[in-house]
Amino acid sequence: MKIKFIKNINSNHDIKNPYIGKILKNIELHSPESDRSCRHIEIDIGSLKYEPGDHIGVYCSNSQEVIEVASKRLGVNLD
Repeated sequence: MKIKFIKNINSNHDIKNPYIGKILKNIELHSPESDRSCRHIEIDIGSLKYEPGDHIGVYCSNSQEVIEVASKRLGVNLD
C-alpha cells in the first residue's frame, strides 16, 4: 500500500508531486472473532511536519489479476 500526502505547506509535495510514505505498523484492533475491522496504522513521514488539520490521501494498488476478477464479478467492462 502506498500513502500519498496531498499537501503540506512545509514541503514541496502536493497532488502532482506526492510524498510516498512507508507503512511502519498496520495492526488490527478487533479480535479475529469480530465481523468488523479497525486498524491502527503508522506511517513514516520522513521530515514532513504533520499538524492538526492536515490530511492525507491513501491510494491502494491492486494486481491485474485482482482487477480482472473484481470486474467480472461486478459485470464491469475494463475496455
